[in-house]
Amino acid sequence: MTIVRSEPGVLYTKEPLLHDLRPEWKPLLSSVSFMEYVGIENLRIEFPESEYAGHHLEEGFNGLYLTDLSHSWVRDVSIHNSDTALLTTNSRNISIDGFITTGREGHHSVWLGDVYGVLTTNFRFEADSRHNPSFNTKSRLSVFSGGTIPRAHLDQHGGLNHQNLFDDIGGGASRSSITCGGSPYWNPGAGLYNTFWNIRLSGRLSDGYIGSCSDAAEARIVGLTAGSSELVLRYGPATYVEGLNRPGIAVRSLYRYQLARRLAAQQTAAENEGH
Repeated sequence: MTIVRSEPGVLYTKEPLLHDLRPEWKPLLSSVSFMEYVGIENLRIEFPESEYAGHHLEEGFNGLYLTDLSHSWVRDVSIHNSDTALLTTNSRNISIDGFITTGREGHHSVWLGDVYGVLTTNFRFEADSRHNPSFNTKSRLSVFSGGTIPRAHLDQHGGLNHQNLFDDIGGGASRSSITCGGSPYWNPGAGLYNTFWNIRLSGRLSDGYIGSCSDAAEARIVGLTAGSSELVLRYGPATYVEGLNRPGIAVRSLYRYQLARRLAAQQTAAENEGH
């Protein structure tokens, strides 16, 4: 959290708390240092032509690893023949724009773990991956928005990832298009309020079965469409579902809609202060 000011016994933060904080839990307050304003742009990384070694047998052909960063970015980067194209940890407020994966099968396309507020936009994940892409351990308030995935495996990988958003994504459908991956010891698959908004999938689903997760509480699935006449979701508990397999959602991107509202509110507040 970013502390904007303090008074005796009170701290004011820029970001909202995502869960309760009670004195009887005896929370500790500590500072964290990040590198800031680090940018990686206009880069292509190509790994050797090889077969995928297998799940958890990878040889380590990984692209970018972002760690201990704040207010930084990746722009117009492509990774070819990777095991995992991009990994993150212990970072916040990162923008990833125009990221592309190509080549052979791998483990992850983009792996968001232990991050706050990472935004991935305008992506194209052409290389097939087991988790494609993934909200991993302690990812929160992060977004994948406005991209294409030929074989989508929208993954929540345990470790209390929560309040994340898959938004305005087109891709290919399969039985694991919406899934909770990861080993059982990381369960539950997700915390509260992960959201799937305007996910447009194509391809034949013989039985309409498009994904399952039994321990991702109170997810929101709005505007999920696929080629099957009837979609089957085994998802819960307490999932909110709206517009299942009904194309033509009014708000194409929840991220862009909320951003526009926030910027308009800030502009109005600034104008009122000026008067």
